[in-house]
Amino acid sequence: MLWHGFITNIDARVDKQQALERYAGELEFTRQKLEEQAGDLIALAERHAATSEMLGHEVATKNRFFGIVAHDLRSPFTSLLGLTELIVRGAETRPRADLRDLATHVRDSARHLHTLLEQLLEWAGLQMGSTAPHPTDVDVGRIAVEILAQYADSAGTKGVHLASRVPADLRVHADPDMLRAVLRNLVANAIKFTSSGDRVWIEAAPAPDGATVTLAVHDTGVGLDPAQSAHLFDVAVKTTAPGTAGERGTGLGLPLCAEMVRLNGGRIEAEPGPDGVGTTLRVTLPARAGSHSSSGTDREKTE
Repeated sequence: MLWHGFITNIDARVDKQQALERYAGELEFTRQKLEEQAGDLIALAERHAATSEMLGHEVATKNRFFGIVAHDLRSPFTSLLGLTELIVRGAETRPRADLRDLATHVRDSARHLHTLLEQLLEWAGLQMGSTAPHPTDVDVGRIAVEILAQYADSAGTKGVHLASRVPADLRVHADPDMLRAVLRNLVANAIKFTSSGDRVWIEAAPAPDGATVTLAVHDTGVGLDPAQSAHLFDVAVKTTAPGTAGERGTGLGLPLCAEMVRLNGGRIEAEPGPDGVGTTLRVTLPARAGSHSSSGTDREKTE
C-alpha cells in the first residue's frame, strides 16, 4: 500500500508537471499570437498614418494648384486688360514716353503670364504621368550656355553678370528637355533675387567615383530665407517672394525642378552662400557610363 501510494503520488506530480508544461506552451503560443497581432496592428496604424499624410499632402497640393489658377492666373490677365485699355484710350493723346512705359508693363505682365502657364502645364503633365523622362547622354556645358543666352536680356537689364564654368564635354544621363527646364528655373530664380553688380554662374563637376555629376547654380544675391528653406521644393507650401526689382513668382518653379530631378534619378538641395550672401542650388544626376572629369577649356558666357 505504501509503495502504491508512493507511485500514485509520483504520477500525480508528473501529471501536474505535464499540465504546467502544456499551460506554459499554450501561454507561449498565445503570447506569440498576441505579438503578431500587435505587430499587424502597428503596421496597419503606420500605413494608415502614411496614407492620411499622403492624402493630406495631395489635398494641400490640389488646393495650392487651384489657388494658383484662381488667383495668380487671374491677376496677370486683369493687369493686361487694364494696361491695354489705357493704351487704347490714350493712343492719340498720351505722350509717347507714357505709352512706352505702359507697353513695358504689358510686356512684363505677358512674360509673367507665359511663365505661369508654362509651369502649370508642366506640373499638370508630371502629375498626370503624361510627361515621362527620356534620358540620354547630355552635354551639360552646351545646355548651360544655351540657358544663359536665353536670360542675357533680363540679366543685362538688372546689371547681373552671367557665366558658365562647366568643363567641356561633361555629360549627365538625363532627359535633355527636363534638364533645360530645371536650369531655366534655377537661373531665372537666381536672377530674380540679384541686383546690379551681382553674379549668377553655373558650375558642374563629376563625383570622385564618376557615378554622378553635380550641377550648381550660384548667385551673390539676397540669400536664402531660413524660414522658407525647408519648404522650397514643396508645391503644397507657397514660398514665393518678390524679387529685387519687384518680380512676381508662382512658387511652382523649384517644386517643378525637384520633381523633374527625381524622375531622372537625381536629387536637389539648396544652401546659403558664404556669410549668408547669395544662394547655391545643387542638382546631382547620374553620369554617363565611363564619365570622368574633362580637362577641356571652360565655356563662358558673360553679359
